[in-house]
Amino acid sequence: MGCEWAAKLDACFERMVSNGKCDIPGVVALAYHKGQRYHKAFGFADKETGQPMPLDAQFRIFSMTKVLASTVLLKLAEEYACTGGCESVDAFLDAEVADLVPSFK
Repeated sequence: MGCEWAAKLDACFERMVSNGKCDIPGVVALAYHKGQRYHKAFGFADKETGQPMPLDAQFRIFSMTKVLASTVLLKLAEEYACTGGCESVDAFLDAEVADLVPSFK
């Protein structure tokens, strides 16, 4: 990933773990794009002790549906933003469903 994409991802994940609205203590992100790898950890593995999130953290996934659904949602958000439907992926994720799907009103 180019510096621009890495910087955007860094800002997004930093915002997620530091934002009081999100209950996300830590994140490990891994992505490949055009042969380049992005792999970083943000936040805490244990917020109470201040233990930082390691790159090799292991997570229990209790429902694979959540992983699949979130991946599909982010891909749709990216495609919608790229086609001019929203000014950014963040705007898509923050939008009301009725604003994106008029028949939902």
